[in-house]
Amino acid sequence: MKAWFKPRNAASSGGTDTGRRGVLRGLAGTVGGGLLALGGARTAQAQDELAFPGENPDAKVLYQLNRNDPEYQGHIMHSASVVLQNYDNNAAIVVECFGPGIHLLLEEPRSPVDPEVRERIQSLAAYDVKFHACGETLKALGLGKEALIDEATYVASGVVDMVELQKNEGYTYVAW
Repeated sequence: MKAWFKPRNAASSGGTDTGRRGVLRGLAGTVGGGLLALGGARTAQAQDELAFPGENPDAKVLYQLNRNDPEYQGHIMHSASVVLQNYDNNAAIVVECFGPGIHLLLEEPRSPVDPEVRERIQSLAAYDVKFHACGETLKALGLGKEALIDEATYVASGVVDMVELQKNEGYTYVAW
């Protein structure tokens, strides 16, 4: 799998690696260094820094993807990677796919899908970017959840999901 962006870290940003993965890397290094071997005690600072993926993101971004156009789709994938970079991977991102954009998330698309865009989905999913697939669109195509690629998450209605993510979870909506 090709990495489509290089996450910022302490070496590249000139600061400390405070993102979710940086904290977990630091914890792993601490465990490897034997700190927990001393009776399992952790410092107050280590307890404050411990975070798990998805907890308290610095940004929540919701992208609408409703076209089956590789250039359009590539722009959205690039934008999602820029958000991750700018928030040191501490961003919750959902790409809501419906209408003609659903083909991007189908195991056997009925319209052509650019393989490079599909690779970018895999790369972004590795950084906890979520790809939501609209159940209403699937129903209109006579398809069910089983038609989706592994990186996709089924939602009953893409539009209702978008409303709920904005209203109840504080996501910022981005349309391309």
